[in-house]
Amino acid sequence: MQQEININIGAKSPDIYFNDLQKQCTEQMPLRYGGIDNMNELMYNLKTHCIPESIFDMTVENYGEFLEQRRKLMAQKMKNYYYSL
Repeated sequence: MQQEININIGAKSPDIYFNDLQKQCTEQMPLRYGGIDNMNELMYNLKTHCIPESIFDMTVENYGEFLEQRRKLMAQKMKNYYYSL
């Protein structure tokens, strides 16, 4: 993440800033977390960075679950790349 995005997120838990990010895309709120301003771009960004879509429902307590899901997405991405060679 860019430094200014990290500063805006601060100590907020994922359920807060991902909810804000969704609103940034759906309600045309002022851009607080980067330049993503529509859901298609947001979903593409999550996929590109192997962030599970379930992140929108997660809190800090779900961190272990998040890591498990992300590991699987990253492994699949590497596997797909390997087979594309």
